[in-house]
Formats: sequence, structure tokens, C-alpha cells
Amino acid sequence: FSRGAYTARVLAGFIRMSGLLEKGCQNLIPYAYRLFKNANFKVAAQFKATYARRCPIEFLGVWDTVSSVGWIGKRRTFPYTAANPDVKTVRHAVSIDERRAYYRQNLWNEEKSPNSDVRQVWFAGVHSDVGGSYPEAESGLSKIALNWMITEAVDHGLEIDRKRYHRFVLGQDKKGEYTGPDWKTPVHKSLKGLWWLLEFWPKNYTLEHTRYFIPRGLPRIIAEDSLVHRSVLDKIQHGGYQPENLPVLYRIEASRQLE
Repeated sequence: FSRGAYTARVLAGFIRMSGLLEKGCQNLIPYAYRLFKNANFKVAAQFKATYARRCPIEFLGVWDTVSSVGWIGKRRTFPYTAANPDVKTVRHAVSIDERRAYYRQNLWNEEKSPNSDVRQVWFAGVHSDVGGSYPEAESGLSKIALNWMITEAVDHGLEIDRKRYHRFVLGQDKKGEYTGPDWKTPVHKSLKGLWWLLEFWPKNYTLEHTRYFIPRGLPRIIAEDSLVHRSVLDKIQHGGYQPENLPVLYRIEASRQLE
């Protein structure tokens, strides 16, 4: 989740570039990482062929990946974090309502992933409404994204404890300690206090013809034909929810749960 999601993508990229080291080669990890960090593709390919083996990644599940490492000034990026031929399946839960400039979405590049099964689904709520961390009683929206991710992972071979799933994720708990998925949960407000001051720090994202701009709480851009979770429509139709950045045309991701 968040920068942890980017870290997972960095690890997947590192495995793609350097492979899985053979037994007894652990001392070469720092060298392999330097090759990866410096994007030295030619030497890395020779290193991989000599000391490692290819290691395909079956499933990469991330919540609301935000921009790469770094806060102010130039941000560091790493190879294969936007597209990775060695990742077979990518599932990405993305926030519709997050507005903080330092939490801009970092989507997987689907156009450069023709051989990967990629689904990036937009959910109602700000950053932590999708990835979690609010008090349990306020976690109905994040449980929607969590339930979606788990069902997708199970579809691709992950084994889980169904009793714990029903208790902790679906909220089927006799003591009432855990909240289940609930689109009626209010969307939190993350852009407040000191975060507003940072909105007036010039950012170097490309915006039309200007390299630097003042964000001032701009909503995230959601492309036409994006996947939007069914719970978003329920919230719009029955809850008075009106996200201004929802495109005119989009596809609907069904809502389902495991038995």
C-alpha cells in the first residue's frame, strides 16, 4: 500500500533485472542492486546469465501506489516499476478522491504490458480509504478494496483461511469487533491542515504545456474506459456521492465475495 506498493514494484523490477541468485551468491546482492539502481541493463543481463536464474512473478497486488521515492526535488525512479514482462498478473486498487499532490497515483503501464493480465480498479475514497489505516469502525470503504484484492488473488491460486476472511474482511464477527465492506461509509478528507501548504509548492509533473505548476488540490485524472468498482455506482446512486473526476465512459468491475 502507498509507498510500500511502490517498494513491491521495485522488488519485482529487481527480480526481473537481476534474477534469483543461485545458492551461495548472497554476497553479490549489493552489486546486483547497484546495477539495478543505475539501470545498467547490459551488465545486469550478463550478471543474470552467470549468477542467477529467471524468476517469473505470478501475482502482484498493490493498493494505491503513489509516486516514487523522494519528497522534494527530483524523485528517484527504478527500472521495470511501471511495466514488467516477468509479472504475469497485476491487480491495483486506486483511490478516486485523493487530492494531495504528494500522493499522485502511479499507475501500471498497461500499454507496455501486452503479455500481463492487468486490472486497475478505481474505488471511492481517499488514499487510506482504499489502502486502510483508519479506525476499524471507519474502514468500510477499505474493506471493499481488500475484499476485491483477496478474491482476485484467490482466483489466481492464493490459499487463505476462510474463517479469518469472513471475520476480519467481511465483518461476520459475533462480537462486532470488525467492520465489513460498506459503501455507505463516509469518505475521509485527507487534504487538510499542513497538507494544504504543500499544495502551493511547485510540482514538476507534466501538465499541458507547463512543466511546473501549483497543484492546489487538483483531483486525480481518471482516463476514459477505466475500471470503476460497482460500489462506486452504489454510492453515487444511493449515497449522494459525486466525484467530479469520474470520466463519462468507464467500465464496471463487479462486486463479489468468497463463500
